[in-house]
Amino acid sequence: MPFSIPSKLFAMIALSGALALSACGEGTDSASGTQGVGSDLASKIETDRSIGDPNAPITMIEYASLTCPACAGFHIAVYPKLKEEYIDTGKVHFIFREFPTPPVDRAYAGFMLARCMPEDRYFGFIDVLFKQQATWVGAQDSAAELLKIGRMGGMNAEQFNDCMQNQEEIDRIEKVVEDGQNVFGISATPTFVINGTTYAGRSFEDFQQVLDPLLPE
Repeated sequence: MPFSIPSKLFAMIALSGALALSACGEGTDSASGTQGVGSDLASKIETDRSIGDPNAPITMIEYASLTCPACAGFHIAVYPKLKEEYIDTGKVHFIFREFPTPPVDRAYAGFMLARCMPEDRYFGFIDVLFKQQATWVGAQDSAAELLKIGRMGGMNAEQFNDCMQNQEEIDRIEKVVEDGQNVFGISATPTFVINGTTYAGRSFEDFQQVLDPLLPE
């Protein structure tokens, strides 16, 4: 099955300097933060996928790319413990936002596949896509590898093709990227916005040092 993405996406890849400049694993120093404008941005994107208590004292937004090895490293090594100790306990409301990095067309395709799944299975598929990143991102026929993952959720080839041609979803991701750049100055992945301030934490201990002082005593 040939990889199939609408022509507008290829035009975006070629012409969008913003996307071309985005990179994996080159965020700000994890020991410092940059204050963003509009720390309540979480409430302004109705299509967010999130997990945890929306009323938690901490809102943590991750800007990530499914083609970014550093993002995969975070989700495999750090996120499970973060979820166990902060998200599942009601301390953190975690929001995941798309910020495609090269190869951008494959990043878009992975994000679109996850969005085509039922909402309650979204984070499960994000997890699978990160764990199998090396397989589908580096494959000569990336679409065939993504379809294999889609079949795990009951998706057939026709549904997969329809999913890959969803122009509204492409436009939505592009808007998420623009908002991330304009509001928080996002330029690399993974970057985290914690109660309105940007960080590029890597280890669980990095996040502990940022999150614990924000919790009510």
